[in-house]
Amino acid sequence: MAAHQVIISTSKVETFGLTIAEAQAMGKPVVVTDSGGVRDIVTQETGIITEASSTSFAKGMLRMIQSIDKYHPESVRKCARQRFSSEVIMQQLHEIYRSFNDENLYL
Repeated sequence: MAAHQVIISTSKVETFGLTIAEAQAMGKPVVVTDSGGVRDIVTQETGIITEASSTSFAKGMLRMIQSIDKYHPESVRKCARQRFSSEVIMQQLHEIYRSFNDENLYL
């Protein structure tokens, strides 16, 4: 992954897309098919989501080639860190568990 400028995924179904998140954590922009979980991972700052057709994906790759200079590795890394770092995930889980416990106090 480190040797590439862009990571692509033509997956038809992704529940989360760990490889996509890992690519972004390395500062790599991505071109992916709209395969479920990637909608929650890829942003305009980190990549391009296309329809699953080969024509749409080819257009997405062409758009990436034409705009690669807009995807700065540190910005892609920062976006991934702000959304998926262990600290962020732990805080989100803490909030979920706390809200669950607060609700159960009144049962």
